[in-house]
Amino acid sequence: MENMSIPTVVSHNTTEDTNFSTIHDETVQAVNVSMATLSHMMNMKDQMYLILIPSMVLTSLFMVVGIPGNMLVIVIYCFTMRRRRSKKFIILLAIPDIINCCFAMPVEIAILTNFWDFDNPILCKVSRFSTFLMNNITSFVLLGIAIDRYRTICRPLKPKFNITDSKVAAGIAFLIAVSSAFPALLIYGTYQPTPGQKTCLIDSKMESQRYPFIFTMFIFTGNIIIFVTLSILYVLVGRKVCRGKHFGSEQKIALGLKCTSFTVSAHSYTDMGDSHRTGAVRRTQILKGIQKRPSRAYSVASCQTPNPILCKQCACKHEGVRPRSGSAQAIMGRNRGNQMGRKHGGIKVRAGRTTLMIFIVTLCFVLSFVPYLVIVTLRYVIPDLKMTFTEKSLYNFFLRSYFMNSAVNPIIYGLVNQQFRREIKRLFCRCIKKRKPERDLRMLN
Repeated sequence: MENMSIPTVVSHNTTEDTNFSTIHDETVQAVNVSMATLSHMMNMKDQMYLILIPSMVLTSLFMVVGIPGNMLVIVIYCFTMRRRRSKKFIILLAIPDIINCCFAMPVEIAILTNFWDFDNPILCKVSRFSTFLMNNITSFVLLGIAIDRYRTICRPLKPKFNITDSKVAAGIAFLIAVSSAFPALLIYGTYQPTPGQKTCLIDSKMESQRYPFIFTMFIFTGNIIIFVTLSILYVLVGRKVCRGKHFGSEQKIALGLKCTSFTVSAHSYTDMGDSHRTGAVRRTQILKGIQKRPSRAYSVASCQTPNPILCKQCACKHEGVRPRSGSAQAIMGRNRGNQMGRKHGGIKVRAGRTTLMIFIVTLCFVLSFVPYLVIVTLRYVIPDLKMTFTEKSLYNFFLRSYFMNSAVNPIIYGLVNQQFRREIKRLFCRCIKKRKPERDLRMLN
């Protein structure tokens, strides 16, 4: 009996050893799988970091350029620039740009640095909402500038917007901008493709629904409508400006000849009365009439042009000139008015430079958003798009091209606006002069 019980005990021990070895093998396999998964995730993170290096450099460059540039724009246009209608528009453009540079870009750099480890849904939602809101405000401000340029250049005789109309339009535009950016607070959040990866993108809970696609198509359609409207307005403005440059000189020459011929004819009549000595009374009456009446009325009557704006310009040229002592004084007054017009640049030149500057700003805004819109559309049209390392790097690089609009505007102002450059030089000269006495005092001490 004892000999029979021994095999039973040995058989029991063999079964336990087999079960233990099976559990041990499964544990080792699980550990190996987890280590392989962890190693794969680390490789993916390192690869993604290398892919996003150009995007980080681009965003950092925009932030470094945009923060001091937009601060200079706000300071100079608020405190040193003279009162002009474009001044308010430029300040309104600089405010959302500096918010993007101070808040949206640092958050974006934090996301790019820790792309698969970013788990802060509140910050993600607020940053995306802020970016959409600031870009919407910029687009509406540019649309308002384009409408103002169109009415000023193409429809100058129509009544301008008063302060109440401007405030109402600005309030409506702000409400539309907020309402169109509000869905970003619901759609964006923490995206988790695998258990160990988290990033700021469309929330995983919203990924299976159609709301992100509807929101993207809404933003895409709105931007296309604004871009087309801006293009039409500036095409009309450009055509009007080109026509004015084409035959503006001929019109000025014709107006000058007509006005001069009127002056010469009036004085030749008086000289004829002097020579014959028979129309002295008539000459005195004519001279008194010329002295009493402003020369503006004679200029407008003598121009005989169907364009009231040109006629008004001709009248303003002779305003304040009184041909009391002959045609020489009238011609000298007319030349003096021309010299003043050249000295101050003239309304036409200033309006052209301002329109050109705003047009370049608008063009950069449109060009900065085109790559983003194309990439976001491709993301929904081809969800399983396979790309190489270089293609992924370019994809993420152009995905953040819309930040360019927030940094490039101060550069445009400095290149186009001579007065802005002059004020920047004056501001830096003041800072240098203030530092020199401090250095001298330190050297003496």
